[in-house]
Amino acid sequence: MENEDSIIDFSEYNSNFKGYELLNLETEVLGLFIENKSVDNISEGHEGIIIIKETPFYAESGGQVGDTGYIKNENFLGEVLDTKYADNTIIHFVKIKEGNVSLGGTEFLH
Repeated sequence: MENEDSIIDFSEYNSNFKGYELLNLETEVLGLFIENKSVDNISEGHEGIIIIKETPFYAESGGQVGDTGYIKNENFLGEVLDTKYADNTIIHFVKIKEGNVSLGGTEFLH
């Protein structure tokens, strides 16, 4: 998954960092990617990139490593392996542990 952020154009997405105000939040999935391709969902056992409207995860910046944690709802559980900036958008590198995450779905982050 390395260098995916340099291949995909994330500039059309707008994600907002809310980690100074909230550690847990509910938000919307704006984009999903597997192997440099936009997809409608990511299923159990697969890795990919999730872009969400708002995030409590700090993206790698200024020498500080990106946050890790979990994104979930009633249909899936995803482990956030890393968080980075790409085209001024916060992207989450994830592995889906259970179920299936879908584009446009509402997710809980912590």
